[in-house]
Amino acid sequence: ADVSELLLGAASLDVTPPPGHRLDGYAARVDLATGTADPLRATMIWLSTADSPGVLWLSLDAIAVGSTLVAELSEAAASAAGIPKECVVVCASHTHSGPSGWAGQIHPVIPATREPSLYEPLVAAVASASMERQPVRASWRSVEVVGVGTNRHRKNGPHDNTAGVLALHSL
Repeated sequence: ADVSELLLGAASLDVTPPPGHRLDGYAARVDLATGTADPLRATMIWLSTADSPGVLWLSLDAIAVGSTLVAELSEAAASAAGIPKECVVVCASHTHSGPSGWAGQIHPVIPATREPSLYEPLVAAVASASMERQPVRASWRSVEVVGVGTNRHRKNGPHDNTAGVLALHSL
């Protein structure tokens, strides 16, 4: 393989916990989850070359990921890929359907604690993910999208009206 050839590894894991836990991001809702409407996912996309670890993005279906969970997931994903943890970026999809026990308290008016029975299986699933890399060709397109985003703080303030799409095509 050409050392500059772009390689893609990916994994999408079902990390849905069982019912019976508090959902995250609700100040007024006190009921526990009673079932699953849609599965929660941990999705990893790893772009690299043969001579560089590149970057691995991990997106978790959660309202937020605090620094402790980010550190745990970064280490787990790095271990799965065999790369330094500094090459991992962790983000949340901002769903309110994730359990509060993954990250713990995210806002002063929404009390929550981290629950090992929830975050330990999540971290273990990420650590055991298989991401065999395959060569890909990348293409990028950026377009103007009007009427979707705005500046939350100043109605006529600056904001980005563009949306970018990265497409990765197998060779």
